[in-house]
Amino acid sequence: MTHYDEEIALIRDLLKKNPKGMTISEIACALSLNRVSAARYLDSLHYSGQAEMRQFGRAKIYTLATRLPISSFLNVLSSPMLIVDGDLFIRDANNALLRLFSLKREDVLSHSMLQTKLSASYSGMFPERIQEVINGKEHVEEKSFERKGKRYSFIVRMVPIVDESGQPCATIVLEDITELKRYQQHLETMVELRTKELQETNDRLTSEMEGHERTKEAILISRKKYRALVEDMPAYICNYEPDGTFTFTNENFCVFMGKDAKDLVGVEVFSVLSPKNVTLIQDALKKISHEYSAETITLEFTGKDGTPVWHQWTIRAFYDRRGKVAEFQSIGIDITDRIRTETKLAEEEKKLDAIIRGSPLPQMIIGKDHRIVSWNTAMEHFSGLKAGQMIGATTFGNIFYDRDRPLLADLIIDEKFDKLSEYFPQNCRRSSYLDDTWEGITFSRIHRGEGSWVFFTAAAIRNGEGVITNVVETMEDLVGYKTKDGTSFIVRPLFPMIDKDALN
Repeated sequence: MTHYDEEIALIRDLLKKNPKGMTISEIACALSLNRVSAARYLDSLHYSGQAEMRQFGRAKIYTLATRLPISSFLNVLSSPMLIVDGDLFIRDANNALLRLFSLKREDVLSHSMLQTKLSASYSGMFPERIQEVINGKEHVEEKSFERKGKRYSFIVRMVPIVDESGQPCATIVLEDITELKRYQQHLETMVELRTKELQETNDRLTSEMEGHERTKEAILISRKKYRALVEDMPAYICNYEPDGTFTFTNENFCVFMGKDAKDLVGVEVFSVLSPKNVTLIQDALKKISHEYSAETITLEFTGKDGTPVWHQWTIRAFYDRRGKVAEFQSIGIDITDRIRTETKLAEEEKKLDAIIRGSPLPQMIIGKDHRIVSWNTAMEHFSGLKAGQMIGATTFGNIFYDRDRPLLADLIIDEKFDKLSEYFPQNCRRSSYLDDTWEGITFSRIHRGEGSWVFFTAAAIRNGEGVITNVVETMEDLVGYKTKDGTSFIVRPLFPMIDKDALN
């Protein structure tokens, strides 16, 4: 350990013993350091995220930083994300990224970025770019790639972070703009075709006209046709000068703003927008250059009924012959339905998770990869295994049975219904009351000792296309007893009695 590391460790220990905080002078005095050295060490801890600083007047109070691991938030977000350290090793990746690239967590975790399947998407200047991000410089770029015959487009955002140990890393977030790019390409194709047609018409008219007046008239006709095309587009379109003055607004934009074109042309863009949207647009304009001539942003507005609506806007710069910005054009589309759908799905997922966790029945949920995604409290008590041990693990039958074999949920997630009789030859059948649900009775080794009989069910969860994406499996202890005449029974609590002979 270097002298610098030793001094840093001593300061961390001192701050840990004084949770209310200490000044630079107090730390320097306690460790017999000069004030300049102590300030330099504290700045290093502060910039690395290991210490927090509050200022009271001229005094600076330092405390140890408290933070939650960023990895705990990764799977809350729907956008594909991963965390990379300075050596380009992948520290973590969320489920959305793994699904997008059809990867397993073990395929990428602790692997070099350039040695995984992701290397095809990140190459060239990637190592240098990551170092710049780790050094504190954010980076945004647009990338496209093909997968299974389909082309995907993303806005790639690289943001510097500090992990829970204080080590600087880079977070890579992929924002899916595939549909927007397709729509833009469609619009651009329409404009190109129409512009070509107009250009040919203009050339033909120019050759036929005599004199300056007839040429001016032909140009005016061409402009009117171009404006008519733009007016017919199912999008919000406006043009404005570098100082923000509107030069053109199409009918859709005017209707949305509740104004006529004559009331908007000549007015400054920023005067009709909220302060928040003004800031977002100004930040976007600063990023536009010859190398990156367009920027896409999402803006929130208040609809006519008072509810929020969201638009996705692409701002593009047009340059004159001298290379200066002559005009900006913004094209927007309404993405309110998409935002609301994503929000609703997130809320439904939270509700489902809360229902599962609060169920009094021992339940677990597995995904397509046979990994456990939920292990509720009742299942913890039933099995003696904590959710932290099980969530993310693949299912293995030797927990429940005397050997490793598929669970009922494993067979259903793979739709191997013909295998049910092989692994559950008796007392397993399709439910008479619920669709896509199977139930039965089996002997389990889940409890210590000789084991016990359990009643088990497995229900398939399908997506909108009817594909099974998850399976919920429930297990309940059966209670055994004898009647006065010696007849043995095993019953499921709160359910009709089942003759024990039927289990053999």
